[in-house]
Amino acid sequence: MKSFKLSPIFYILLGIVFGLTIRYGKNLNVNQITAPTPSPTVDITNTKSLLIGGVKVAVEVVNTPEEMARGLSGRENLEQGTGMLFVYKKPQHATFWMPNMNFPIDIIFIRDNTVVSLYENIPNHPKDTPLEDLPRYPSNEPVDMVLEVPAGWASKNYIVTGTKITFTE
Repeated sequence: MKSFKLSPIFYILLGIVFGLTIRYGKNLNVNQITAPTPSPTVDITNTKSLLIGGVKVAVEVVNTPEEMARGLSGRENLEQGTGMLFVYKKPQHATFWMPNMNFPIDIIFIRDNTVVSLYENIPNHPKDTPLEDLPRYPSNEPVDMVLEVPAGWASKNYIVTGTKITFTE
């Protein structure tokens, strides 16, 4: 019987992958998979819309961990003037990605009712794209809310870092 030996290079590469997983894997808060708990300090249960930079957006507030994990994945579209709002229990770094998305979006990171960073025109990817090949979109700093809107919406409505947000009924 012939024995099989692995090359030392294989073990070196395996060690590098393992080390990177330990180093960076713990920092990935991919909220499309691991959902945050809705904030008990921000009463948004009856909120149907918000104003961002004076522009009204009808928001769907995700209320359960399952809804937060699913996000907009699998939906056919997102109408102009609408969005999905994720609320975190306490400010934290958030990282989003686009598994099973059918349309592009803008992601707006918010802290203390102020836009702190955003990504515009994030493309969707073919359904057969391996999860590990999907780009991640992290916040630049801890955030307490994230708003997903249709691609191009932020630019069309002049939403930039520093834009203020208020809630309406």
